Amino acid sequence: TGSMGTLSRPNFSDALRRVAMILHQHIVKIERRFENEMDARGRLRDRDGLFSKSMRDAFAEENFVIPRYKCTMVRVPMARSGMACGLKQIREKFEIPTEGEIFEFAHRLFETVQLSSECSIVCLIYVERLMEKSKVPLLASTWRPIFMCGLLLASKVWQDLSSWNIEFASVYPQYSLDAINRLELQFLRMVKWDLYISSSE
Repeated sequence: TGSMGTLSRPNFSDALRRVAMILHQHIVKIERRFENEMDARGRLRDRDGLFSKSMRDAFAEENFVIPRYKCTMVRVPMARSGMACGLKQIREKFEIPTEGEIFEFAHRLFETVQLSSECSIVCLIYVERLMEKSKVPLLASTWRPIFMCGLLLASKVWQDLSSWNIEFASVYPQYSLDAINRLELQFLRMVKWDLYISSSE
């Protein structure tokens, strides 16, 4: 598919690429800042109070995705079958995403639920408002929940036929409907309700 869009959805792909580029720049900048602020024990010094641990954890992906487990077979001599399965939760290692990865994450949603090109711009405004108002860092471990939630709110405010949370859960099955609902409420609380209300009037 090209980036020119169609007459009914002009340049949605191009707008999304630009938003992905800006989000990537935010992530790289904040990740570098975090690296420079770590002490010898790996703790954040947080000299200016911009990013507390609670702000880092507020949208941490591991708090919202459905956990995945690895089954390890262990030989147990006393067991009837002689084998037992031990479950261990898989801990994700978060890397700074490329612009392409950010674009693809959202592109799937745009194609499935037919979001307009304007939604990506409105989403960016919401994400940057969240960063500015509540000092929530956009990191390798937080960008997916924040970006997805920004798109959800943008679709509800901007689109005539807004998307339902269940539609987002079907596009991103790693997030349960309950997790998406919790994310939405948390985003609205932290970005302040006035943004959502004034935009929807």
